[in-house]
Amino acid sequence: MKSPKDLPRTPAIYKITNTVNGKFYIGSTANMRVRIRSHRNMLRSGSHHSMSLQRAWRKYGEENFEFSIIEHVKRVDDLMDREQEHLDSAQPFGRNGYNIARNANGSFGGGKNSCMFGKKASPGAN
Repeated sequence: MKSPKDLPRTPAIYKITNTVNGKFYIGSTANMRVRIRSHRNMLRSGSHHSMSLQRAWRKYGEENFEFSIIEHVKRVDDLMDREQEHLDSAQPFGRNGYNIARNANGSFGGGKNSCMFGKKASPGAN
């Protein structure tokens, strides 16, 4: 995986892929760099909201997960619609993936209800 400091601080739809079994998680964020750092920190500490992703991270190891950008999104206001299209198309639920919610409602890390939505990273964040 790229270092988070190499990632853009821009809105994006992203994917976390288990390279061993192909299962994945799709999310959206207003700040890709901060969100990926957040996911990694939660997974490393055993506190990720997706228990199936957390279990897989423990089982397969960090080295077997790839973080990637599916789509750069120009407007933060478009994130939920774009994420929903990717969720509907890819269906990363149950046996297919690690997402919990079928709707891009932003109830977890990167959506409108998140403390990260629309905020800029602090100047020292890398």
